[in-house]
Amino acid sequence: MKKILDFDLTVWDCGDIRVGEEWNYKNITSPFNRIYFLLEGECDIIGENGPVHLTAGQCCLIPANREFSYCCTGSMHKIYFHFNLE
Repeated sequence: MKKILDFDLTVWDCGDIRVGEEWNYKNITSPFNRIYFLLEGECDIIGENGPVHLTAGQCCLIPANREFSYCCTGSMHKIYFHFNLE
């Protein structure tokens, strides 16, 4: 007997971006999940459990409907996905 998974994946946005110190936003709440994967540089994601410092080669999942802030103090190159999975 095969188990069939039934889910809906909606990708709202995705991309490959290079940013600098302008990537600095506070108190963001989004109706979608976010995955950031850093290719170069570093950034900080600040959530309810405190800050997470990301460097090249690391990734971060930010759940939908959670307040967070983020900033880059230098430069950063990342790929990202904004999505819902139901």
